[in-house]
Amino acid sequence: MAMVKALNSLLVRVEALTVVMMLILLSLTAIDNVCAQGQDSEEDLTRILSELDFNAVKQHVKHLSSLGSRMTGYLGSYRAASYIAETLRSYGLEVELHNYSIAMPIEEECYIEALEPDRIRVKAHMLWPNGVSLGLTPVDGLVGRLIYAGDGELEEIRGKPLGGSIVLLEFNSGLNWIELVNLGARAVVFIEPRDTTHIESLKKTVPVSLPIPRVYVNATVGGILKRLAEREATVRLTLRASWRQVEGVNVIGKLKGREMPSEVIVISAHYDSWSVVPAVSPGTEESLGVASLLELARVFSLHRPLRTIWFVAFSGYWQAVAGATEWVEAYAFKEEVLNGSLKLWIQLDLDLSTDSDAIEALYTTPPGFYAGTAEFASAFTPFSLIMQ
Repeated sequence: MAMVKALNSLLVRVEALTVVMMLILLSLTAIDNVCAQGQDSEEDLTRILSELDFNAVKQHVKHLSSLGSRMTGYLGSYRAASYIAETLRSYGLEVELHNYSIAMPIEEECYIEALEPDRIRVKAHMLWPNGVSLGLTPVDGLVGRLIYAGDGELEEIRGKPLGGSIVLLEFNSGLNWIELVNLGARAVVFIEPRDTTHIESLKKTVPVSLPIPRVYVNATVGGILKRLAEREATVRLTLRASWRQVEGVNVIGKLKGREMPSEVIVISAHYDSWSVVPAVSPGTEESLGVASLLELARVFSLHRPLRTIWFVAFSGYWQAVAGATEWVEAYAFKEEVLNGSLKLWIQLDLDLSTDSDAIEALYTTPPGFYAGTAEFASAFTPFSLIMQ
């Protein structure tokens, strides 16, 4: 229920931000002279804006977040790329796939097996690497007594034999896992919390290559492991993973302009997700930007713009914006851009993965991109009253 309320709250912000983006795009593409001053232009704007379907945005969010982990290189990311491409094609856009290579930590097998008093195996998941260390176990697993340490505070661990143990710890425990490792724990198992924060999740990994196995279990499995810890069970933790060169995919949907097809407006959003647990990264909030991008593409496909629009869905956002970087290298420096026959007029990015009401504008001008800030700013003038 809390997640549903949070999503609904975010969608309210998405509606406002998407309308703002639509206004910007209308000002830049001059659909049916909507940039003209006067009552008629306001009526045109109202009509076009009313065609934005935020139930469709919500359905995109639901579908994208149901595909599994969308972290670049995981199956859900390829399913998402396929869905985005198929959706853009259904709107009549020309679709291109831009592939690139990137190194990613890929989980292969991860589980915890009780050896005594009862033999049972439960699923676990690796955490994001410490530095470059995946925290792998030996081939035949890591064996130790299972100790429940609560949130890892001193009163929780006093008198417990941590040396050589596999510690079971609540997720919302800050950096206490490091102290438990210093006290002799050989591995750490984190239990799914009811709710948490991004900052809390970042405390489960460190930037140095500390080769300690750290895994995550859901709340149900956590309950099973707590009962095993009460019975002083011995368990085996197995974690197999590897760094792999995987294929990242950017999806480009092209809507050709009616009168100025060589002048291109780029609107982009990332569709990948990130989690401190790579295999558990549905990215509901992170699908808001690309879901809104798809709806903007649908509306513009019904109102052919004067200038060309490229709708670009990036992967690799959380890997130092690798997808966007590779795309710029491949598209912004093409011969036709450098010689001026194709003009990348401006790029607008829909980054709606936020619970803030603020709207930020970042401006830069790589080679070939439009640099007329004064002209760009003046495009907003006709919409000032409407936006208020």
